[in-house]
Amino acid sequence: MQGSPGRPGPVERADDTSRAVWRLRLVAVCLALSALAFLQDPGLIVIDTKVDLAIDPAGWMSRSLHVWDPAGTFGQLQNQAYGYLWPMGPFFLVGKLLAVPAWVVQRLWWALLMTVACTGVVRLAERLHIGTPWARLLAGVAFALSPRLVTELGPISVEAWPSAIAPWVLVPLIGLAQGTPVRRAVTRSALVVACAGGVNATAVLAVVPLAAIWLVGLHPFRLRLRALLGWGLAVAAATAWWLVPLLLLGRYSPPFLDYIETAPVTTGPTDMTTVLRGASHWHAYLNGPYGPPWTAGWRLATEQPLVIATLVVAGLGLAGLARRGMPHRRFLITGLLVGLALVGLGHVAQLDGFGAQTQRTFLDAAGAPLRNVHKFDVVLRLPLMLGLAHLVGLVLRAARTGDRPTLHPGPARLLQPVRLRAGLVTGTTLAAVAAVAAPALGGGLAAPGSFRDVPGYWQQATSWLDSNVRDDRVLVVPAARFPRYLWGSPSDEIVQPLLDRPWAVRSSVPLTPPGTIRLLDAVESVLATGQGSAGLADLLARSGVKYLLLRSDLDYGHSDTTQPIVVRQALLRSRGIEPVRAFGPEVGGGVLPGNFVDRGLNAPVRALEVFQVRRPVDQVVAYDADDLTTVVGGPESLLPLAAAGQLPAAPTVLAGDRPDGLGQTPVALTDGLRRREVAFGQQHDNSSATLTPQDEPRLTAPARDYLPEWAEQQSTAVRYLGIDGVSASSSWSDAQSLGGGRTEHQPYAAVDGNPATSWRSAPGTVSVGQWFEVELRRPEVVRQVRITFDTGADSLPTKITVTAGRQQATVPTTGQSTQVTLPDGYPTRFVRVTVEQVFDVRAGFGGVGIAELAIPGIQAGRTLVVPPGPATGVPAPVVLSAAPSSPACVFDEGRPLCDGSLSRASEDGDRIDRTVQLPVGANYQVALRARPRPGGALNELLDAGGAAAVTTGVTPTVAASTVGVFDPAARPGAVVDGDPATTWYAADADRQPWLRLTWPRPRTITGLRMTLPPNAAAARPWRVTAIGDGGMRGGVLDDGGTVVFDRPMRTDDVTVLISDLVPARSYDPYRRLTQDLPVGVGELTVLPATDVERADPGQRLRLPCGSGPVVRAGGVNRRTALLANRRDLLELREVAAVPCGDGSTMALPLTAGPQRVTAVGSPLALPTQFTLTPRRPAGTGPAPATELGQPAAKRAVVHLGEWSATRRVLRLDDHVGRRVLALRENANAGWVATGGGRTFTPFTVDGWQQGWLVPAGFSGEVVLRFAPDGRYVTALAGGAALLVGVVVLAVLPTRRTLAPVARPVRRRRGRLLPVLVGGGALLLVGGPAAAAVAGLVALGVIAGRSLEPHLHPPDRRGMHRLRRAVVRWLPVACFAVAGWYAVTRGGHTAWPAQLAAVTAVTALWLSLVLRRRPGH
Repeated sequence: MQGSPGRPGPVERADDTSRAVWRLRLVAVCLALSALAFLQDPGLIVIDTKVDLAIDPAGWMSRSLHVWDPAGTFGQLQNQAYGYLWPMGPFFLVGKLLAVPAWVVQRLWWALLMTVACTGVVRLAERLHIGTPWARLLAGVAFALSPRLVTELGPISVEAWPSAIAPWVLVPLIGLAQGTPVRRAVTRSALVVACAGGVNATAVLAVVPLAAIWLVGLHPFRLRLRALLGWGLAVAAATAWWLVPLLLLGRYSPPFLDYIETAPVTTGPTDMTTVLRGASHWHAYLNGPYGPPWTAGWRLATEQPLVIATLVVAGLGLAGLARRGMPHRRFLITGLLVGLALVGLGHVAQLDGFGAQTQRTFLDAAGAPLRNVHKFDVVLRLPLMLGLAHLVGLVLRAARTGDRPTLHPGPARLLQPVRLRAGLVTGTTLAAVAAVAAPALGGGLAAPGSFRDVPGYWQQATSWLDSNVRDDRVLVVPAARFPRYLWGSPSDEIVQPLLDRPWAVRSSVPLTPPGTIRLLDAVESVLATGQGSAGLADLLARSGVKYLLLRSDLDYGHSDTTQPIVVRQALLRSRGIEPVRAFGPEVGGGVLPGNFVDRGLNAPVRALEVFQVRRPVDQVVAYDADDLTTVVGGPESLLPLAAAGQLPAAPTVLAGDRPDGLGQTPVALTDGLRRREVAFGQQHDNSSATLTPQDEPRLTAPARDYLPEWAEQQSTAVRYLGIDGVSASSSWSDAQSLGGGRTEHQPYAAVDGNPATSWRSAPGTVSVGQWFEVELRRPEVVRQVRITFDTGADSLPTKITVTAGRQQATVPTTGQSTQVTLPDGYPTRFVRVTVEQVFDVRAGFGGVGIAELAIPGIQAGRTLVVPPGPATGVPAPVVLSAAPSSPACVFDEGRPLCDGSLSRASEDGDRIDRTVQLPVGANYQVALRARPRPGGALNELLDAGGAAAVTTGVTPTVAASTVGVFDPAARPGAVVDGDPATTWYAADADRQPWLRLTWPRPRTITGLRMTLPPNAAAARPWRVTAIGDGGMRGGVLDDGGTVVFDRPMRTDDVTVLISDLVPARSYDPYRRLTQDLPVGVGELTVLPATDVERADPGQRLRLPCGSGPVVRAGGVNRRTALLANRRDLLELREVAAVPCGDGSTMALPLTAGPQRVTAVGSPLALPTQFTLTPRRPAGTGPAPATELGQPAAKRAVVHLGEWSATRRVLRLDDHVGRRVLALRENANAGWVATGGGRTFTPFTVDGWQQGWLVPAGFSGEVVLRFAPDGRYVTALAGGAALLVGVVVLAVLPTRRTLAPVARPVRRRRGRLLPVLVGGGALLLVGGPAAAAVAGLVALGVIAGRSLEPHLHPPDRRGMHRLRRAVVRWLPVACFAVAGWYAVTRGGHTAWPAQLAAVTAVTALWLSLVLRRRPGH
């Protein structure tokens, strides 16, 4: 298989360089590589692998000794943390113990990695007799600075480490062909595999294929069998210390692989051309507003000079492999093909391998651990580097042996062809390798975000928390997928190495059950709206959270997280949560006049603030099992239950989590766990609108949401009324990555009868060709369709096609609405509108919209169907919630900060419409929460003359040209409300803004004063013109905003035109864009001024009946009235809406079975939460709404004893009935509770916590233990013992034996493995194209051999030369074509480039299998 064992070059002459000198040269190269490591961000800690290694390596390694970490995010499994136990962890730990600065330790690690990679290739080439010393050194440097290592070295060096040591895995095995003892060879190779660590199993697995191919090719068969068996056992023993824990992790770990990158993402850049040049890492192609996160990889992937350099290096390697005299050519080409197949697995393109789609499906299912196929790059990179060494060595040796100084004296000696060829090849190689290393040479290996040290205030905050938290937990907010701070980017959560107490955070993908992620998302959703929740404190307390750490020093735009000022407002508005400490300086604010950041939302706040949950918190509780409530919904349902006062103190169990034998318990019905799709790569605006049971996910992901196994049967889903469905080519309500989703723009919004709502196509899609379709319940003859377009979309249709069955009409459109008449035809169930042409109204993400589509006789409706609960004899309370919405204004100590882009409307529009299955009939009392509705009705209520007017006395009414922010704090009337902090903003596109003031009677005006608060992100008026009954006046505003008219004006209304302004701009930290701001006015005062008296903002108002939403249930309507004060209305706070009018005090009688309940908004308010609380059984007639007494939950006393990470001991007193024991940590199948010789029944409580059923009458000691931990610790210890055993076997001396006599190997047998393995790999990656190329070449060879006997000897020799030239240069020429196409046409995935690359490797393979036998 290996072919020629290789042989050294010609005998060295007496003046040849000694081995010691070459070793010194190798040392010099290693020192240069080390210096290169220290060139990267000197003095700064970089984002590399784990920040714990730089800050607290001992703590990180000690936690890895147990499989369960109770401190992280409500308890979690250690995700391959054991892999850091060797060698990376000890390396950093030694540096820490020696007080070496963390940044120096990082660079020393990088230096070690590059040195190991370089020397490994040098040594491997020596053992294989490939190349000359200079060529080996050059190949070693090329490998150490290969694209994959350069890409990963800075941001995630632990994944690059296995590739670096891959050559050393082969080095001990090479000697087996020359008689090295099997025991010594296999054990030493296995020790190298063990040194790869176990952090990433796939990266370690990548060092195996080449070694396996080498061993399979050994001869004779007995040696092959012994070597394979021995090496397999030795590797298994050497890696058992991490392999067995990995298997345990796979058994007990949550399905986090479903929520990370998918196969279409990871296999996107794995076309053959890209794979051969080494740029197959998908992360290198990511880019965003702040640039690529991996700058070195991005440059290698996209910069044309560097792309050419990678192509040249790969092409030179192919040229070396194509030379038939290369030692071990069969082994290396077979390895190259296997590497191509592994890295190209699942790549779907115009030309792809056999079963490519099946391969991709496999990578998103059972093969998910192998999904990042780029990790196998080393399998093909080593053969290419050895091919490079062979080619360079060949020309250098030829130049040396062909040198004829006597024939070519003086300068002519340098112009000898052999020397010119050597200079050209070597110079090209050096230039290409240097170009590939350009990111490193320029100091650009490190990812952006390096930092000098963690700020001291973080140390102070975590020390304070360590002293106060005890056994409770700290929740870090706001959530950030990859936190980036104003001081740097540690990438990981910085609290992990700093905080000793339990903590939690919603990170990119927490290693927690789906229920925990849903809980954290519910909390984050409340914080992101800025509104808070009355139930948040109760929910956090029952989750074991005592403190919240608000990290305002996040670079929130770069981190794509919620603004700290928004989160702070939400916490302050949540009853039971209070600020207790602050640390660090103020961050935010401090901009130059006329320049704002995030439209003023970066208000100054302290860097870190600690908030306390003023509720009792316990880490383990026990309650009577009869008090267990079954909740229909998800973990997120507990928040609205708590806000509605319906969440019991005892644990709850979700309907899908009920254990067998639990019996009947109280039931609570909620509309949580909605059927939706989630874009896992986003933090906010990442979910679709609620789906019907028939809707298919649009994203190609293994999972559509963070779901428990039973979720499909327990989800709340959409049911359409009056129609069968509504769909669109795309929708802004889809889960998507570009700008996030807006669920309010779902397709149903175009048929809901509300012209204020609309369907919009997805951002980034082409407007032309978008379609919208309604599916009717039964076939109808549709003769007319009326369409109202969404003028807020970026494009307006100018031509549309309406299709109803076979009838079709294409019409031009002008204006906002159009009516289309269709020709008579057959009945149809489908009506589709297709956009044919558009007019672009504004620059944006693109997209068109339809506000209303009306079909005569068709009225559509939409209800969300709540799944039925388990059987129960007790009436069930019902808590229904509208999807979240967000206002446009945030209040900082009463000062509004407004940005229209903050606003989010609810998916539910202006109503809550649900269908619930009541288990038992009863009389129900209605409770409703609502939020004031921005708009004209609310503005009139707050303005002069309104029932909630914010001023007293006579003030003018105000009209404006446009309104840029629709919240009441930014209404036009805000300019005369006497509050200088409230501001009216014109629309962004308003180029001629004006304000009109109207009084009940004429008054004399001598001038105007316009002010703008300093925190209002708006342009300041500079020149104004006033128009009234007395004519026109105007002028320039002075520094105080005042203009005095040249003569007075008497009028009862005045229109103030803002004809010029002082421009202002705002920097958007999310998109890194700077935008011009519209004009704004805080106060507009006419002179002479009169004092404006402010009404009491906290005074409770008596708003009329009907001011709140209308409730309908059981066929009965109930009107409501809002209970609010002026502040509630102005700040759009959630308030109570109480029933009013006739029968308002009577309960609603509802029967068992399905019930449709609705709460429809009024002009003043939108429903947010609808609660039905059972009172008396149905059949007793209407009764006054008096609450029936409910017994308090019976809590059992829990006596705590021993408490460690994986073992807790507690004692329970005697109790008659069964009890529920709940541990405030994540549920996991590994948790076991025993007591009195019995094992308790485990189940999940609250949707995510670990719980058990304690048998009736039990008392005594209960032991909670994480059972896998014993096996985990045993595996670590046993694996360490096995590793020591392998070390002993590797160092034991061996008996001297005579070298085995090399037996001739039949060439056919030597070709068998390349034919089978190499050919299979080629078909896997090349598919039909490879088969077709191989067939054509084979036909050509057969034809040539058939013709050869009939040729004259000169012609026969010419054919031999032609054949040798084709074998040598065809692979290189085809790859050059592929590279040329990729560089010049930008189409490396197009079929011409793919076909050329496939032809190149196919020709390389054919040169092995079609080689002529001697004598022919």
